[in-house]
Amino acid sequence: MYAEIRALMAQQHGLITRRQAISAGLSAATVDELVRRGTWRTIRRGAYVESAVWDALDDRTGRPLLVARAVTLTAAKAHAWSHDTAGLALGLALLTAKNSLTHVTRPDVRGDRTTRGVKHHGAAFIEAEVEEVDGIRVLGMARSAVDVAREHGLAHGLAPYVVPKRCPRVA
Repeated sequence: MYAEIRALMAQQHGLITRRQAISAGLSAATVDELVRRGTWRTIRRGAYVESAVWDALDDRTGRPLLVARAVTLTAAKAHAWSHDTAGLALGLALLTAKNSLTHVTRPDVRGDRTTRGVKHHGAAFIEAEVEEVDGIRVLGMARSAVDVAREHGLAHGLAPYVVPKRCPRVA
């Protein structure tokens, strides 16, 4: 495979968009063939990852975060990761067994809606609430815990503070 494509995928945690692959010199037919042969896996429409990378990720954290990265990579509108997705990125201990949706918050959305595996939350936030985690805009720990509690119930929102992954246990 082309060095430019490999370098781009390495910079993007293994991801590449169809548009990027074609701009780097692959034909649309070659991209389709890579997917058909199983060399690449479609993560979401227009976003791919090498199958070996996907297979090496766990279902609880690795795969949901890669899907969220694909959402951000292909998104037309600016957003911040929120709720469960932000919690995963921040290393919060979450009770949810399976994170099937990518949660993003955008001030320009009216209400909440779910489209193609992405839950778009319409809510205002200030820049002070936003952290950058590995190049991605993420709502901070306190805001994310509150968002998780509103989405799933109080016990889910309290879990990050009872057993935070980022903080060592105090004896």
